Amino acid sequence: MRRRLAACLLIFLLPAWALGQTMTAKDIALLLRMGVPEAEILQQLQKSRLIAPLDRESESSLRSGGASANLLSHLKSGKLVLTETERALAGKQRQQQIAAGAARDRDEGAMAEVRRRQAAWLAENASTRDNMVRLLEERLVRLQASELRPFSSDELRDTRIFAFYYAGAWCPACRKLTPQLIEWYRRTKAEHPEFEVIWVTNDRSELTMAEYMRKAQMPWPAVRFDKADQTVRQFAGDGIPWLVAVDASGVPLTTNAVDKKYVEPEQIMQAIEGLLAGARAK
Repeated sequence: MRRRLAACLLIFLLPAWALGQTMTAKDIALLLRMGVPEAEILQQLQKSRLIAPLDRESESSLRSGGASANLLSHLKSGKLVLTETERALAGKQRQQQIAAGAARDRDEGAMAEVRRRQAAWLAENASTRDNMVRLLEERLVRLQASELRPFSSDELRDTRIFAFYYAGAWCPACRKLTPQLIEWYRRTKAEHPEFEVIWVTNDRSELTMAEYMRKAQMPWPAVRFDKADQTVRQFAGDGIPWLVAVDASGVPLTTNAVDKKYVEPEQIMQAIEGLLAGARAK
């Protein structure tokens, strides 16, 4: 469970070294605290490299943080450390990064505003646990045999994590993803009945939507074609397939529901697994 939570965090809290930059002993200590397996840390070091050899203080800190003798041996071997030439090049790259700091500061300021709005939203909705049930009231259908039947949102009152799946039959990427999502959904739903997927169609007609549900044998509820308005599209971005997670009060649990920046659906699925595992562990 701890590993799933670490994976979930890594999706949305990627540090600079994940983008190919060098790592420090502090980066490694952070990963250890997050529960990332040492094998994965070593794999990342093969790509990013350690910026400088371990000194006694760093080694002692890593050891107290749970680093194994095997990990320390690899770090001290020198094979994962930048050479002097590589270190000089890294220094130049660092200067270039500093020169670009103003632009990053603007981006961070924008994200800070997003987080502020999200926190305000959370505070406003903290006591309204059934917001999503009310939002979806009289909007849902579900495939039963080969017919689409009304689905009562009251059946979702025990749902704690909603995954909104925006997709359409005309979209090749959606047609490729949907079978994978169905397989994952069946497995995840069996372990976590407090989880549900809600499909929001991007098809051009009610008939096309219904045919797609039948052909794919979608096991989850869907928003009716004539009810797929902005109310249920508030978490969607510009493209499809688009998968997001929100809680029962409507608070986004994945960043793409707030900043509307695309995240691979597979990453959202992994994040949801981590969220569900964390809730189960409490």
